[in-house]
Amino acid sequence: MELEEIKRGKVMDCKHVVLMGMLAISLLTNNGCPAVLIGAGGAAGAGTYAYIDGEYSSTEQISLERAWEATKKAANDLGFTVTRKEKDASNNEFQLIAYATGEKKIVIKLKRRSNALTEIGIRAGMFGDESMSRSILEKIRGYF
Repeated sequence: MELEEIKRGKVMDCKHVVLMGMLAISLLTNNGCPAVLIGAGGAAGAGTYAYIDGEYSSTEQISLERAWEATKKAANDLGFTVTRKEKDASNNEFQLIAYATGEKKIVIKLKRRSNALTEIGIRAGMFGDESMSRSILEKIRGYF
């Protein structure tokens, strides 16, 4: 009986080591998820953010209309060349497409989450530029 219990204990220890190793590898190789876990928490409240697949996304405590006005002012202040402004009021989604110096394409998407919450998604460049997207969001926030 004692020998079987020892063997079972070793098997369990081995399973735990393998499981922990797999978990560590998945956390290290899963791009973007740590930002979601750390930044977004689990609740969609004001000021939550995530950087996933090249898009910086933040949920802000502001109406869609005010966020749209702030976005246009920030794009102007940053010297962007705005090429398109789209408003899809039926789906509560707005989008601004512009080019920064150096011909980097900037896409800013706004989506109403409630009357007082708006999700702002920013992609700077083809593959995304997190620091630039963050700077753009800070400029937009300056007009709230």
